Amino acid sequence: MQMKFPYKHAHFVGIKGAGMASLAMILKAHGISVTGSDSEEIFFTDILLRKAGIKVFSPFSQKNISRFVDVIVYSTAYNQETNEEISFAEEQKIPSYSYPEFLGMITKQKMSVAVSGTHGKTTTTAMLGHVLNFLDKEPSALVGSEVLNWKSGALSGTGPYFIFESDEYQNKFRYYYPWSLIITNVTWDHPDFFPTKEEYENTFKKYVEKIPLHGWIVVSNDDLGALKVTENVASRRLTYGYHKDSKYRIFELSSQKGFAQSFSIQKEGKELGIFSLQLLGKHNIQNATAVIAFCDALGIPLEMVGTALKNFLGTTRRMEKKGEYKKALLYDDYAHHPEEIEASLLALRKTYPKRKIITVFQPHTFSRTETFMDSFALALDYADVVLLLDIYASAREKVGTISSDDLVAKINHITPEKALNVHSLEKAEQILLHSLDKNIVLVTMGAGDVWRVGESILKNK
Repeated sequence: MQMKFPYKHAHFVGIKGAGMASLAMILKAHGISVTGSDSEEIFFTDILLRKAGIKVFSPFSQKNISRFVDVIVYSTAYNQETNEEISFAEEQKIPSYSYPEFLGMITKQKMSVAVSGTHGKTTTTAMLGHVLNFLDKEPSALVGSEVLNWKSGALSGTGPYFIFESDEYQNKFRYYYPWSLIITNVTWDHPDFFPTKEEYENTFKKYVEKIPLHGWIVVSNDDLGALKVTENVASRRLTYGYHKDSKYRIFELSSQKGFAQSFSIQKEGKELGIFSLQLLGKHNIQNATAVIAFCDALGIPLEMVGTALKNFLGTTRRMEKKGEYKKALLYDDYAHHPEEIEASLLALRKTYPKRKIITVFQPHTFSRTETFMDSFALALDYADVVLLLDIYASAREKVGTISSDDLVAKINHITPEKALNVHSLEKAEQILLHSLDKNIVLVTMGAGDVWRVGESILKNK
């Protein structure tokens, strides 16, 4: 069952965004000509788009839109007032859709499974897509990162399922029509759009109400926010987690040889099996259990699911091991919320208890940094040394009233002299090239371009 599109040439405005790049690749796989445009800034998606043979123009210009373009898909970071390509498309009466609007149309074509939550949705989407693909279910999938097993962020299968990463920012949920839903957690985020915790939770509650009675809602039983937004669901609800009341309960085990961690699952007291992962962290065990619960609901033999999970390599920018420099281990992680930072640093602490952990953190948006300042300081205190870069504003915010100096002061108030604002990627690299050794784990963290620090260091090998 292939998806159908009434277009021959699509042009993507802001194509370097992770979701936009994956959506562009899905259209390309369906035989549609695809071009795109974005800023000249380097993103990790540049390589993916180049490998897919998708032409990307920089900077934005109405000249980038050829006369053959019959549909425009644009990032919600831009609009008619801020982008001349969108404005030109409107003048020329070219059909134009925002990213969530276009994705929403796709969700109507298949049995769509939305993976949502404040944290963990990228990895969980990739895991579920990987398992179904590994077991020849021919899924379609859209992930906001490169899945290392696919060397892409998208799958375009002929099977009935479409697995997609479902982002809550700007209430994109209102455009989507999932058959089933996975919720990993619900913790207030994006204060620039959701000024209160209640408004943030309400958008999830309304999303849950869209799931039909014949669909599944798989929800973390370890997260109070996730339980709260699903407490009155009419659809079938499956809970998973470490909590003793979970339908699918996790028990951690000693790792099997060759794997980062192993665990067993009990379903209502009945042993379902032992599972192993190549990924670090308690949170990834929880992500994998969500996938196991969903596959069990579909009637897929869990022994086969376990085999697929063992072969899952992860995604780029999610606790991705990048290499070694002077025998120091280099990791890169997308973590940009305090809970994500804490989970990732605790995973490294558990895995490398004798090594010193250096974190290069790039705060993402002024509003998030200001709102969660104290929580960021507490989370980053799990590192031994913290190098701060300037706040990465992104397209959604240009200026703010705070800086990374404020976060440095908060961290050093907890543990004196732990944090230093180095401001730039180049300065961080310069410091690290002279300080890394075999006793160190370096992790770059943030949703901006902090990953380039590790890439540059590895080029000096």
